[in-house]
Amino acid sequence: MVEKTVGDDAVRVALATAAERDPDLQRVAEAVKVTARYLAQHHPGKTVEIRIPPHVAVQALAGLRHRRGTPPNVVETDAHTWLALVSGCEPRPKATMMTLSTIITNQPTGISSSFSHHR
Repeated sequence: MVEKTVGDDAVRVALATAAERDPDLQRVAEAVKVTARYLAQHHPGKTVEIRIPPHVAVQALAGLRHRRGTPPNVVETDAHTWLALVSGCEPRPKATMMTLSTIITNQPTGISSSFSHHR
């Protein structure tokens, strides 16, 4: 399945939704999908599977590749935590997400730095 490219405008809308106090569920679902796909698009690979059920699962990061079944490196979180993390609203993400954040960005500022030019 070929994923469509996620554009900057879609990411801006998703981050705006993430910053809202109480967005409706449909907009949350779209924001989760857009930000996860954007992350995978800009950090391609098959080393880590990022799951935000029931909305989306993407594979990202270059390195070892899995071919069947559950990959050895899976990060799963809920939509609220994911959006707080990518928007920079989560100052102390859960340990697993912080590890993913550091791996992806290679900097302690975290995963939200991948989205910083959209704010």
